[in-house]
Amino acid sequence: KMAINKHNILWISFCCDLVILDLFTKWLADTYLNQPVEVLGRFLVLQVSKNPGSAVSIPLPNLMMIFGTPLLIAAATWYIVKSCDLKSVYTKLALVLFVAGGLGNLINRIWEGAVTDFIDFSFFPSFNLADAYLTIAAFILLAFHGRIAGKDYGESK
Repeated sequence: KMAINKHNILWISFCCDLVILDLFTKWLADTYLNQPVEVLGRFLVLQVSKNPGSAVSIPLPNLMMIFGTPLLIAAATWYIVKSCDLKSVYTKLALVLFVAGGLGNLINRIWEGAVTDFIDFSFFPSFNLADAYLTIAAFILLAFHGRIAGKDYGESK
């Protein structure tokens, strides 16, 4: 079990900071990106797009996303807590990134009715910081699975 102590309060604070950063960058994009800004030519463009669907714009009703997202966050969090070593910094980082990404997009969806994407690489669907958090969390879980899996390597304890 994960005890609430000073060390874990820092991780919770870091999670809150990441959510705030995500929402702040979405607000900045909505407020100031009235037209596309080429950062690295057409390779990287900052431009606002609204995603009413799920990941990579799969069309799902907004109400389904508002109720389904917390369930997915809870299920994935439960899996990580049950199958990974909670003392590992990799597990804690993946958990914080996953929760922050899910909450950032959920809050944005509730406020706006859609998720604000604004980072557009020419070869990849448009995304935001919350999406990046989720992607990095998944990468950490996959790349460091051997280091963070429980003694039974992924089966429930």
